[in-house]
Amino acid sequence: MSGLGYVTTRDFISFLRNATVDDAGTPNPVARVKRALCHGYSISGQYLRDFVYQGFNEDEQGRKVCDGMMVHSAGGQKAALNYRFASDPNSTPFRSQHADRGAPETNFPRTYTMRTDPLSGATDGLLKRPATDPLIMHVNSSTEYWERRGSLLDTDENGFTDLVESPNVRRYLVARPPSRAFGPPFRSFPPPCRRPARPPPRPPCPRPAAPNPQRSRRSRRPNGRPRVTHRRPRARPPRARRRRKATAAKNAPKAKKAAKAQEAGGPREGTKTATVVAMLQRKNGATLPEIMKAMCWQKHTVRGFMAGAMKKAGYTVESFKPEGGERTYRLPAK
Repeated sequence: MSGLGYVTTRDFISFLRNATVDDAGTPNPVARVKRALCHGYSISGQYLRDFVYQGFNEDEQGRKVCDGMMVHSAGGQKAALNYRFASDPNSTPFRSQHADRGAPETNFPRTYTMRTDPLSGATDGLLKRPATDPLIMHVNSSTEYWERRGSLLDTDENGFTDLVESPNVRRYLVARPPSRAFGPPFRSFPPPCRRPARPPPRPPCPRPAAPNPQRSRRSRRPNGRPRVTHRRPRARPPRARRRRKATAAKNAPKAKKAAKAQEAGGPREGTKTATVVAMLQRKNGATLPEIMKAMCWQKHTVRGFMAGAMKKAGYTVESFKPEGGERTYRLPAK
């Protein structure tokens, strides 16, 4: 029964594009639509991938249903709906990172281009009907590479060979935002560490991928596909740099500047330096694991901070490792 969703989507879009009235005589509210662009986000993006693969982008009269598709955050998976014992994609454990590799959502084929599976020897691809295949813009985030097998769109199953993409597909990676960065721009999520996560908003990210008619010139290639050539912005004349006279403070040694800053009251409250200094001023100092836990740093970050930022701020840090204990850092008593 779940596979009937593909039929419903196909027939409804075909009706909007080609029919004037339905079987009951009700007029088509958007009759004579010239183009149909379909958009799917996350699971609905996986739905569109399987929609094309199963051949539902061609109606019963052999006409194309969706001219183009925006597949967003689908990774390398397809919705496993047109199968026996199909289930709701939300209820399947497809999001697990290192398990459930045999789930139908990740079965071959995963790429849009026709290719041969090195494991089974089968040759298949999502776009295998040139007359009715849509143009596709596929956008992934980093999450799809962590959890949804997004890398299988780039390389083969062994991870050694780069795959050649179909000329009708454009794929983009939005590297920093997580998959679920909804809500107002720059919303703060509950921080797993000391600093809150502030990802950029997701909705504006795919917009630069679409051609801007006000800033581009369209022409046609010999094969009929459009070419978009962006105009180069006019270069501004270089400005002459004005030389500033070095002041006495700039010429002073850094050590003297740091000593003055320390005498003036120490580091500014609330900064990383102030947090670390407070820990090191304790009687027994602070161990390396304690600093790592408090600051959410790695070992090399702590060592670099002690050798760099603390020294630059004018602090002399004592470092020692007691027998059977952890590396400890401490500021000498005044």
